[in-house]
Parts: sequence; C-alpha cells; structure tokens
Amino acid sequence: MSVLSLATLKKVHATRRRGVVIRRLSNKLGLLYFGTVDQNRDEHEVIRGITTSITHTDRHYSVGSYDGYDIAIVDRYDTTKHAAGVTQQNWCIIEISLHEKAPLPPIFFLPAHHEASYTHFFSNSRHLVPIHDFLQMPLSEEFRTRYTLYGLPHMMQSVNQTFLSELTRGIGAHFWPAALELKEDKLYITLTEHRLTETVLGSAIESALWLADALDQLKD
Repeated sequence: MSVLSLATLKKVHATRRRGVVIRRLSNKLGLLYFGTVDQNRDEHEVIRGITTSITHTDRHYSVGSYDGYDIAIVDRYDTTKHAAGVTQQNWCIIEISLHEKAPLPPIFFLPAHHEASYTHFFSNSRHLVPIHDFLQMPLSEEFRTRYTLYGLPHMMQSVNQTFLSELTRGIGAHFWPAALELKEDKLYITLTEHRLTETVLGSAIESALWLADALDQLKD
C-alpha cells in the first residue's frame, strides 16, 4: 500500500471514529443526526463562527434541544493555505443559541498552545485584536495563562458589561484547551482533539450550557 493510500485510509478511519462519538452522544441527548451536509445546497442552518469559510466541509451534523437550549454539533474540515504551505484542519464545533437575543459583542477566546489551529483566520480578520489590557475586571492567573482574549476595541464598554471576573475564572478552569467565541446570540465551543471521545465532547457541552445560562442571567 502506498504512503498516500495509507494516509487516506487513516483519515477515513479517524472520520468514522469521530462520527461514532458524535452520533452516540447525539442519541443520548435526543439530538437529530444528519451526517454530512453541504453548506451550499442542503437546507440547514450553517454553524458559523470564526472557522466558517467557502471551502469548509461539515460532517456529522446534529441538531436539537437539550436542557432548555437549542444545540448544534458539527465536525468541520478545511484546508488552509499560508506561507509555510497547506494545512489540513479539523474542528468539532458546538453551537448554543442563547435565550436572550440582544446581540453580544464579538469576542474570541484563543487557547494557549493551540494558536496554530486559528492563526489563518486571524490573519484574515485583522479587526480582532487582543483586548486583555482594555478590560476593567481583574483576570485570574489561570485565565491569563490559558487564554488570550480577542475583540473589537470600540466595543470594550459592551464587553466590560458582559463579563465578570467569576465568568473568566470559570472559563479558565473548565474550557481549556477549547476555543470559545461569542457572536450576536450564539456561543461557539471549538475542540481540536485528534481523538475525540464522548467524555471530552460531553464535558464540553455541559460547560457550554453552564456558560450560556450564566450569560443569559447577566442579560436579564
């Protein structure tokens, strides 16, 4: 078997394993599993966020309601080009729709030591800049060592009204190495684990539900 064929076979097996994990957990949560979806032709709401592109492929798409929130899960694949060459990227994304529809300021929590999975998108989104120094709240040492916060400087007043020290402490303690993103009325949790497990995915969903509830309470 050629090296290329072996690499392709490994990729197919990895995709299937991830699909089994997402399907099993989706069944346990009562979500509907659709498999691969085409962002250009299928009639479904595309999970957006910073990893959205015109070239991404979404597999193992699941959607439904759990614990009072609308949830969607997808395994996203894309090829990104940069100065060093071409990189195959893979993210498992959890989308939570917040109850309060008032738009949130766009903000991205970049996990330390996993920056390479998102560098391409920041090079194309130069309006997002590090905003740690603009925050009025104190940040825990755990949060500072695990995340860099990106946002829009002109929306710092809204960010300061949205986040409290307790929230950033919880994020630093429970989410790393996942990336987090808030945009309008959506919360996105993005995982880059190569060996996705039900434990990892289930824990990320529970943490996402905690944060969604906390954000909704702040907006009441």
